[in-house]
Amino acid sequence: VVVAWDARPDGRSGVAPVQVDVDLLDGGPREAGSKPRELEPGRTIKAASSEVFELPAGRRVAWRLTVRAADGRVLDQWEQAMDVPDLHGPRVQLATPRVYVARNASETRVLDSGTSSAPAASRRFSRTDRVRVDVEGYAEGGMPLAVSVDVLGSGGRSLVALPVATGPAGLPRIAVPVSSLAQGTYVLRVRAAAGDAGAEERIAFEVTP
Repeated sequence: VVVAWDARPDGRSGVAPVQVDVDLLDGGPREAGSKPRELEPGRTIKAASSEVFELPAGRRVAWRLTVRAADGRVLDQWEQAMDVPDLHGPRVQLATPRVYVARNASETRVLDSGTSSAPAASRRFSRTDRVRVDVEGYAEGGMPLAVSVDVLGSGGRSLVALPVATGPAGLPRIAVPVSSLAQGTYVLRVRAAAGDAGAEERIAFEVTP
């Protein structure tokens, strides 16, 4: 499981350390991968950061991400509950699509070379951003997946189908044309199929000036 967050330095002196905690909510024993981790302070000054946890399938957990000042004061805290998926279930499953954002041409070259390390947590994009989405899916017996993606507007109406290429990591990659979308809220609909089985994921996002 990958936990991603965006950090925004506030200009104050010192760099706040980040701690990520994972609490199991289903009453089961804690696992080695669920121990709290304090990350190096330098991670907080990046535009996007992420941390990988190995957790048992089918468990309900709560993430708690805490940012502290050098003197230990809590500056910000964020929590979210989730169910760790069990990939031995349905015949076709999609992981949460990973969204990457480049703010300029230099960042775009880094992103397209495959060296970008952390997905973006924010779903608010400027029309000058370059947005890429990587899709990872799982099919029973290793069957190949057919992936299709389109952008939905208000009322769930499909506005445009997007081409699916192969990204640097070998995963299906979609370039989201935010520059051609008007200011507003949209949904990226990702579908995957193998044989007569399929799965779908949706990502709501906002386009700003």
